[in-house]
Amino acid sequence: PPPAYNHFGLVIASCERADLRPTPSGVMVYADHGRHFDPLPPPDVPRAEVIDELHAAIVNNTPPLHDGAWGLATAEICLCLLESARTGREVALRHQATP
Repeated sequence: PPPAYNHFGLVIASCERADLRPTPSGVMVYADHGRHFDPLPPPDVPRAEVIDELHAAIVNNTPPLHDGAWGLATAEICLCLLESARTGREVALRHQATP
C-alpha cells in the first residue's frame, strides 16, 4: 500500500479556533490551547477519487468535476502566482469558472 497521501506543498486553513495544515500522513492542528497531529490511515488506492471520477465520466456519462475549464483555471492560477512572485505585482485572472 502507498505510505501516504499526495502532498502538493504548504496549505494552511485558518479557522476560528485553530489553523489546520494537511500533511501526507494526516493533519497538524494548531489550536488556541495547544497543537496536535491527527494521523490518517494510508490510502488503499492512491488517488482513488480521480480514478472514480474518470470511470463515472466514461461509463456513466457523468460530467467530470475536473473538466477542461477547471484545468485552464488551475493552470492560470499557477502561472499568475509565478508571474506575481517574479514581478511583485498583482496579476488579473481571466479564466476562472463560476459555479
